[in-house]
Amino acid sequence: MPKRARFTRTNMAVLKSLKQQIGDLERTSSRVTDSAAEGVANLETLVAKQEAARKKLDQAAAKATSAQAGENLEKDQQSEKLQIIEQSSVPQRPTKSNRLKFVLSAVAVALGVGIFLAYIVDALDTGC
Repeated sequence: MPKRARFTRTNMAVLKSLKQQIGDLERTSSRVTDSAAEGVANLETLVAKQEAARKKLDQAAAKATSAQAGENLEKDQQSEKLQIIEQSSVPQRPTKSNRLKFVLSAVAVALGVGIFLAYIVDALDTGC
């Protein structure tokens, strides 16, 4: 066999092998590209979950702060609570108003107001 024919067969075998390797690499790269796309989608999902978890954490922290403030107010107000010094007792007999005393007080107040008004009118009278 001539050298040229052997060289061509060898080249053909090498070419065939190289084409097969290129095909394998293309299939592998498409799988890697698909995996990368899935990875990006998974990453975006994880980032969204992280943001939601952060919001929940912030809300929980705000509620905890509010609860702590309310608890502190309750502690501060404990010293302001009223204490009963002496229990009230039930009266021995029913009480009623003293009507005579009430009427005499009303008459005395009316006389006092009348005398005061008479003095004011007399003081303001110019004597025309």
